Amino acid sequence: MQGILMKPDMIAATVEGRKTNTRRAEASLREINKEPDKCECLGKTINGSFIFQLESKEGFTQKIVSPRYRVGETCYVKEAWRIEYSFKGCAKLDDLVTVHYSNASISRRWGDIIYNAAGVFLVSVAKAVDNPSREPSPMFMPEVLARHFIFVEAVAPGRVQEITIAGAVAEGVPCQELGIKNDELCRAQFADLWDSINPKYPFDSDPWVYAYQFRLES
Repeated sequence: MQGILMKPDMIAATVEGRKTNTRRAEASLREINKEPDKCECLGKTINGSFIFQLESKEGFTQKIVSPRYRVGETCYVKEAWRIEYSFKGCAKLDDLVTVHYSNASISRRWGDIIYNAAGVFLVSVAKAVDNPSREPSPMFMPEVLARHFIFVEAVAPGRVQEITIAGAVAEGVPCQELGIKNDELCRAQFADLWDSINPKYPFDSDPWVYAYQFRLES
């Protein structure tokens, strides 16, 4: 199963039902985004990839690109986590497993896994490793530690600046919470969110992205 990385506040928005969309400038769009204004999406292939036409000095060429996540796929959510403490001689990271934290004897043999979701720490339990209080990259969070799973319902390429107020709200920006229905403000909030996650592809550069629609499974 593939993992999908999310920031703590976006995980909270997903769990609360406020986030059902995510836009991503993935590696398969890297060539497209070298000159995004000179590219056009011509359509979708039978296997779920997309055909792009690229303009250059030599003329027009076509390129088939594939989104990382496919419609009908379930993905586990990668998030910020750390091992709170550890004991010598315990298993390696690859051997991490979750168990029910039911009695004091377990605490002498197992280390706590701490999840940081929107500033609220939640505790599960897993086999400890030999590095106390280490903070692994969320990018490499193993599936066995996942708390949340999403199901991909739709995916389509587009320019990031094409986002609408409905799209910004579905991305989990807080304008809906404040009762604000101003299109420009919602877009500005999304642009700030986007730039905080995608420094290589700022909102002002209007990159091509995959827009995913998903639902929370657990």
